[in-house]
Amino acid sequence: MTEPVPSPCRQVCRLGGDEICDGCGRTIQEIAAWYRLGSIDRLRINRRVDGWILRSDAQASGQDQPRSW
Repeated sequence: MTEPVPSPCRQVCRLGGDEICDGCGRTIQEIAAWYRLGSIDRLRINRRVDGWILRSDAQASGQDQPRSW
C-alpha cells in the first residue's frame, strides 16, 4: 500500500481576490475536492504549489504597491 499524499495546507486558510488560498496556493476548487482526489491529482497539485510563499493581506488584495516616502 502506498503512503497517502499529504495536503499542502499550512493552516492559513484565507482566499485572495483570485480565489487562491494565501496559505497553500490551491484554488478553492482544489481545496474542496482534495479528499476525493486520487494520488496522481494530489501530487500534481503539490508540485504546482511547491515553494508557495505565504501571501500577506496586501498582496492578496492587490495592494502590494511600492510606497514612496
